[in-house]
Amino acid sequence: MRLLIAPDKFKGTLSASEAARAMARGAISALPDAVLNVVPVADGGQGTVEVLMEAIGDRVQEIVVRGPTGKVSSVAVATLSDGSRVIGSSIPPHMALDPLGASTTYVGEAMSFLGATEGVVVVGVGGTISTDGGTGAARATGWRFLDDKGRDLPLGGGALNRLHEIVPPEKTWGLSVVGACDVDIPLRGPGGCVQVFSPQKGAGDAERRSLERALESLQERIAVDLGIDVEGLPFAGAGGGLGAGLHAFFGAQLVSGARYVLERVGFDAALSDADVVLTGEGNLDAQSLAGKAPGEVACAAAARGIPCLAVAGSVELSEDEWRGAGFARVVEASDGGSDAAARVELAARDLLQRDIF
Repeated sequence: MRLLIAPDKFKGTLSASEAARAMARGAISALPDAVLNVVPVADGGQGTVEVLMEAIGDRVQEIVVRGPTGKVSSVAVATLSDGSRVIGSSIPPHMALDPLGASTTYVGEAMSFLGATEGVVVVGVGGTISTDGGTGAARATGWRFLDDKGRDLPLGGGALNRLHEIVPPEKTWGLSVVGACDVDIPLRGPGGCVQVFSPQKGAGDAERRSLERALESLQERIAVDLGIDVEGLPFAGAGGGLGAGLHAFFGAQLVSGARYVLERVGFDAALSDADVVLTGEGNLDAQSLAGKAPGEVACAAAARGIPCLAVAGSVELSEDEWRGAGFARVVEASDGGSDAAARVELAARDLLQRDIF
């Protein structure tokens, strides 16, 4: 049997590569004669830079920046074998939250470090703790966001309620920007970034209402001052609206982060030589089917009639939902004690010992 192992991260516990190694140990235990091909994947969120570096990286730099809440932090910038550079917008788990004040300044500072004259920069859009519509990233490259008295607004999405004018920088941005987005959600509305993700970023009811109004104001000013319509723009809500900001302020092309990574790591070629695919992530839920890597892996496998199995830390989808998304079988990694890698290993072993066809 030819087994393709292609998991995403198990957020907060295992990187994609660590999860892949655990799955490989379980696979060998269950199927000693299997031929394994290990291809860790990502979707533009946490772990994207690491996955791309492992597969096609040339070098990586750590750039000192102001983090989302203003404290000194760092951003990894990978240079790939084709010369393109990749910046991650995701932040480490358990960082202190500031739902109204957190910004994406660190992304813009990393972009500025690369220069603005030539080349391609790919920004992984996902895993932020901000909901500022990418205004922090823009400010770091010379954009200004003013109130009705011509004063610069404070950083963060909450301040955008007072946005009166957007002023572009004098210097034209020259780098070609691609936003590799982890989910395809709108900027605003019931399924937008505020309602779906801001609770995870510490926003209560009052903060959510404030942020929704703030992004409405930002959307209107982008339309009036820049002549750009981000309402209904695919991927606009990714990264707390960073997708919309990259498009409006940097002319970025927004794409599926999972599909971008799968293409770059050679997933299609690996899939063509597989009998079974094993994927997984920390939480298999509705967002897994809205552009996350395991959902894209399952979709690609199903299109070729290849069974796709998944191990997850927790499963919030019904069987009808995950079967409809292309998964042949799904199992929670619940046994194995407190060691996350051991749980994933045992789950993969047990899954592959069953009749997978």
